[in-house]
Amino acid sequence: MKDPIATIELTAVRSTGETFPVKIELGRPYLKPGEEPYFDCWACPVVIDGFEGILRDVVGDDSFHALMLAQYLIQLHLHLFVEAGGKFFYPDTEDLYPVEFTFPRVTLPTSDEPPVS
Repeated sequence: MKDPIATIELTAVRSTGETFPVKIELGRPYLKPGEEPYFDCWACPVVIDGFEGILRDVVGDDSFHALMLAQYLIQLHLHLFVEAGGKFFYPDTEDLYPVEFTFPRVTLPTSDEPPVS
């Protein structure tokens, strides 16, 4: 990616013990011109190198929407990897990368719980 706004490099370990590097990059949202009959939209580049080289522009209604969808794509892939028994570490260390801390799961209160003010 030419000019990422955020980058992280990790070491991934599959449940089988296989180890491989992962590089995640998040780009700056940009206005993507539409061609007839499509309208203009906003797109945000995402690269997840190491997971089959995922590279795509995530589109949304506006720049914020595109950025949030792009970070969600990253979050989804990391959580699915961990749920399958994988782990992430900071490179060249035995320090676990805390996926749940970086991308905490949001749970909505039930109707029995008082709203948060």
